[in-house]
Amino acid sequence: MLVIGKQTTVDIPHEPGEQITIKALSWKKLRLAQRAQQSEGIDFMREIGAELMGALREADTAKVKKIEDAQEANIRNYDRLELLTKGLVGWTYKEELTKESIEELDEVTATFCAQAIFDFSRGETPAEAGEG
Repeated sequence: MLVIGKQTTVDIPHEPGEQITIKALSWKKLRLAQRAQQSEGIDFMREIGAELMGALREADTAKVKKIEDAQEANIRNYDRLELLTKGLVGWTYKEELTKESIEELDEVTATFCAQAIFDFSRGETPAEAGEG
C-alpha cells in the first residue's frame, strides 16, 4: 500500500488535552532512520575492536537473520530525531512545529511520539507474524 496521505491523530497520554498528528513513513524513510542509527553503532563497533568483528563474521547465518529481524522490529535501532522530523505533521502545542521545537520535547514525549510514528509506519516482521 502507498503511505501517501496516511495520517492519524493521537492523544498524548501523559499530557491531557494535547495531541499529535503523525503520518506513516515509507520504507525508504524508515530505512534512512535505521541507517542513521546504524552509523552510530558502527562507530561503537570500531571502538570494540577486531575480535568481536571476527566473531560476528563467523556467526551462523540463521542466527544473523534472526538478529536482523529482531533489530528491524526494535525502535532502538532507529534514529529518534529522524522518526520525529519525518513523521510529526502537527501538534496542539502553541509553538510552531519545527525541527528546533521537536528538539525541545522532553524525553517522555519524544519517546512516546517516536514510538507512535514507528508503530503506525510499519507492519509486522516475519518473526513477529510467527513465520520466523
